[in-house]
Amino acid sequence: PDEARHAEIAREMFLEGNWLAPRIYGEPYYDKPALFYWLTGSSLWLFGPSAWAARLPSVAGALFSIVMTSMWVRNAWGIGAARWTTVLLGTTLFFVAVGRYVVIDMLLTAALTGALSWLGLVLNDPDKKRPVWPMYACTAVGVLAKGPVALVVVAGVAVVAAAFERRPSLLLRLHPFRGALLIAALAGPWYAAAYATDPTYIETFLWQHNFARYALPGALAHQEPWYFYLLALPIVLLPWSILLPAALAAAW
Repeated sequence: PDEARHAEIAREMFLEGNWLAPRIYGEPYYDKPALFYWLTGSSLWLFGPSAWAARLPSVAGALFSIVMTSMWVRNAWGIGAARWTTVLLGTTLFFVAVGRYVVIDMLLTAALTGALSWLGLVLNDPDKKRPVWPMYACTAVGVLAKGPVALVVVAGVAVVAAAFERRPSLLLRLHPFRGALLIAALAGPWYAAAYATDPTYIETFLWQHNFARYALPGALAHQEPWYFYLLALPIVLLPWSILLPAALAAAW
């Protein structure tokens, strides 16, 4: 049902010309921001109402994730590791499945992968000349795709990286103030316009789907306990989860 729902929202958005607030069957849909529906609606308009056209944004997000991950791995560990990364990520069953599914998760994955891969490239740059703005641009895409969770994830990883390296100055290298301004410039106009059009949309989306789902048990029907991921990750990483024990032993 997810594919049909998201494709229909995108179709209605494009037909009605209402680019601010997603609707389905004429009723407001407060769950997600608008970026995914812009992309899906544009694809349906360009290529016609077909399943592959609706899935194209997810496919593009998956390919972008593979490219950015491989770029970072090549910079950090060499071309051999990058080749293996491309093969493993491109044949992980759950990644492939979500990469051809009309759902927002792969767009968020692409945004986070792009931001975090670029963060790795910046921190590994010995000359400190690599620009930082692509990391913030990808973060802004994540904020428009799923909400502030993208900003929290990227900022959290940056802080942990600086703490792990015992170099707080790494955070200054990222120019966080300029980055915040860029994110606000890219993502802020839609939030402001959507709020002016339908305040309930932004209030419901920000509170229920970006705060309450993490802070309040039972706020959403599909919330899972923390240990869910310990059970789920070996399944979603098939067939390459067979390498996890050896990898963890080597890391230890």
